[in-house]
Amino acid sequence: MVWRAGEPFLAYALFFQWLFITTGFLYRQITGFFPDPSIEGDLDRAVLLSLIGLFCLAAGIRLSLWYFSSRPRSPRDKLLLQHRPYDVRKVFWFVTITTLLGWQVRLVPMAFWFNGAQIISNLLAFPSILFLVLLLAVIQRQHGYGYAATASLLVWIPSLGSHMSAFSGIFFVLLVALACEWRPWSNSLRKRLLNRWVITAGAALSFLLLIMAVLWCGGMKSVWRPKVLKGEVSGSVLSKAHAFGLTASEVIPTVDLETAILSLSQRMSSGIGYFGCVLQRVPTVMPHENGKLTMRALNHIVKPRFLFPEKPNLGSDSFLVRQYAGKSAAGLEQGTSIGLGYMGEFYIDFGFPLMFV
Repeated sequence: MVWRAGEPFLAYALFFQWLFITTGFLYRQITGFFPDPSIEGDLDRAVLLSLIGLFCLAAGIRLSLWYFSSRPRSPRDKLLLQHRPYDVRKVFWFVTITTLLGWQVRLVPMAFWFNGAQIISNLLAFPSILFLVLLLAVIQRQHGYGYAATASLLVWIPSLGSHMSAFSGIFFVLLVALACEWRPWSNSLRKRLLNRWVITAGAALSFLLLIMAVLWCGGMKSVWRPKVLKGEVSGSVLSKAHAFGLTASEVIPTVDLETAILSLSQRMSSGIGYFGCVLQRVPTVMPHENGKLTMRALNHIVKPRFLFPEKPNLGSDSFLVRQYAGKSAAGLEQGTSIGLGYMGEFYIDFGFPLMFV
């Protein structure tokens, strides 16, 4: 419904959400139990409502895109649609320069300008856009793979110093770039060969991402994250990357695969588990909020902080889990936030079936 030629971005976003909706359910179907039985709730209904909600979201996006694409195009729009592959070498140097600048200057948006942190964050993401453009140019022209490999290494190395799993980001970008060039309907021999290569490379990348996720949740996160947050990892980008490599070489051999898979499944299924608990409590124990949470969110996003500096910080979302799911969840006191998910929030606000609107 949302995937069109050269535009897999919406499909990727919705597929990512589908994974978080279905992982716990599929795990239960295979093993006989939910990854975290203490937060399971009414799982079947939670999955069903979430999948219907995802379908409604896709339908709304499809109708909106159809409406705008059916309108007459201006000469400027027609010019923008006349896309030609970019020059690989030129884009490579743009990526290299912007990425190496990022190596030298590690800007923390909230520390630099708190009220404009979102603006700065989006500007800092610009090298990632250039990197995607380089990958697309290489795949389209089918040459310059050395440029793509070098740029990938330059982009990947700084991500190893993050306390989050930022090192996986580059592989998602690679997947999206491959999906942009997938043309299963094409009859030309060149495109058919490219399609086979895209499928093979995409499957390999997906398997690699799964392995990285299992190892991260199975042991790396619990060791590496405290090291970074306590300031034990410091120095240059290369020093941090070296420290990450040493930690990985020590931790990965000790990872128990079965426990790691369970940990990853718990991480990915917590939202749907909490939604199941919400279904058992709302409206039986807690009443529907009649749009209170939605209006809270809308009121927050339509007031940019650089124009409304007095705007309160929304803080951690963990209170939603505690209040509506009736489960304890780590919050600001632990420096984290446990999300309930927007399907659950819309249900709390409007119930069935108005949540789908």
